[in-house]
Amino acid sequence: MANGQQEWNPSLVYRPRRTENQEPTMLERYGERNILSFLRTYMPHQRPGHEFGPTVEAAARVAEKLALFDENELLLDQVIFGIAYPELCHAGLRDIAQDRELTTLLLVRHFKKFGGLVLPPLGEVRDLQKAHERVVRAGLAAGRVPSPMVYPIWRDRQNTAPSSRGTGRGNANRGGRGGGFAGRGGFGRG
Repeated sequence: MANGQQEWNPSLVYRPRRTENQEPTMLERYGERNILSFLRTYMPHQRPGHEFGPTVEAAARVAEKLALFDENELLLDQVIFGIAYPELCHAGLRDIAQDRELTTLLLVRHFKKFGGLVLPPLGEVRDLQKAHERVVRAGLAAGRVPSPMVYPIWRDRQNTAPSSRGTGRGNANRGGRGGGFAGRGGFGRG
């Protein structure tokens, strides 16, 4: 890393009901001293004595899941395919595919970062998705790991000319992956 700093990637395990015999994780040490004190002081719950530990635990789980999506750009495509075809959903993605709020957060986040996915049931992706379903089923029947589903980028299908003043934020070229609006840069999509 730059400036001689070491990479920081602590475990995000947080057990709000950890016993005294269990050694606290780094997040637990930080959370109990910092996050819980902050929440109790500046964001108190309506009910005195409210236990904020489960809130920190839930936030840690979401942070871990978001990190997965930062590390694998095609992961959201696989979640969407798994929602459309639950029987073909990868076992490791089922909990995400069943979490409506997290899926919605990931879709909005993807839109902000990359331009959003064209989603089913829109006709534009129906044939593409159906063809991929056949490939996945054939691959699984043959004992192969199926190739990932790739949904088109919504932004790439829009008018990319900047909007005139007074019409909202517009579609001005703001750069992004690889600059401009040309696909997903060097991530295997054109």
